[in-house]
Amino acid sequence: MESEKLINMLRECSNVRRCHNLPHHGEYTVGKHSFDAAILLMVLHPDASTNLLKAVLVHDFGERWCGDLPAPVKWCDGEFAKRSAELEQRCIENIGLDFFSLLSPEERVWLKAVDSIDLLLWAKEQWAMGNQMVKLMIDNLTKFFERTEMPIAARRFVQNHEWFRTSDNLPGK
Repeated sequence: MESEKLINMLRECSNVRRCHNLPHHGEYTVGKHSFDAAILLMVLHPDASTNLLKAVLVHDFGERWCGDLPAPVKWCDGEFAKRSAELEQRCIENIGLDFFSLLSPEERVWLKAVDSIDLLLWAKEQWAMGNQMVKLMIDNLTKFFERTEMPIAARRFVQNHEWFRTSDNLPGK
């Protein structure tokens, strides 16, 4: 695929809106989510492989063609969720960005961890801004983290995280 076409396509991928079925403050796009998940990975797992970082950055790009299915839809029909995930993965493969298949089982756990932690942080930020619509999401994610395999550094982060606004001072000041 020519570079110009691929770049345009990837920019479209990053603009897909997440949590579209939930009223929320501001924009939450695949691009924002992917960047924030990559930052989580870089901080919590600083020795992550390049393939894992790339997989985190593009893991939801298939939603450009398949949409961002709300979690309750996936929960009510596991077969549909599986087929949807396979279709999203094929879309990613078709544009030449399949890094997921290169990941080890441990790296796949990291991908799921930072993907889910970013959603939790987004929901906590929404809650801090007064959006009570995210309460059920926070509760569901909390239960998810209790029953899901997760790297120790990721689990500690989730257990100890408290949402707060950072200082307006420059770092180190």
